[in-house]
This record gives sequence, structure tokens and C-alpha cells, in this order.
Amino acid sequence: MSNAVLDKRAKCRDAPLADNERLKGNSHYLKGTIREDLSDGLTGGFNGDNFQLIRFHGMYEQDDRDIRAERAGAEAGTR
Repeated sequence: MSNAVLDKRAKCRDAPLADNERLKGNSHYLKGTIREDLSDGLTGGFNGDNFQLIRFHGMYEQDDRDIRAERAGAEAGTR
């Protein structure tokens, strides 16, 4: 997808897309790699642009502070 605005109603048609519009255009219908991030058994957390994509779906990532230390220890062991 081009970085130029394709909307005929736009005031400046050659303006670069806003970051959210770029993200939407490159996300394969807002799918991104959310499925792969969720299948990560260790964290189930989101990476890269998926943080913003889940917001378009009305979701927000949360952290379970009761297991935060355990999860951090497991992540450190995999490096």
C-alpha cells in the first residue's frame, strides 16, 4: 500500500498516512500476527504493532501481578 492518502475527501491527497492508517493497511484486515502472539505458551503477550491492533478490536493487554515474578523467571531462563 502506498504512503499517499487515497481518500478523495482528504485535504492534502499526497500527505503520508498517519501511523494508525499505515498499521491498518499493512495488518491483513486487522489480523496482524495476533494469533501467533497468543499461541506463545510462555507469555501469551503481544509484540510490535499487535499492541495497537488489539485496541482496534476493543481489547487491552493486562498483566497478572500474582504470577509476574514467576513469568519473569521463566523468560530469563529461555534466553
